[in-house]
Amino acid sequence: MQVHEVTIARLMSELKRENIIAKQGKTLCIIDMNALERLK
Repeated sequence: MQVHEVTIARLMSELKRENIIAKQGKTLCIIDMNALERLK
């Protein structure tokens, strides 16, 4: 699967704004697993 880096950055930013994920240093933390699963 080929996904452009800009697309990934936009998706990650949106997930951060919605408090679904957080980045702590080099670690990506899932804050709201239920919300993440609903995105399927």
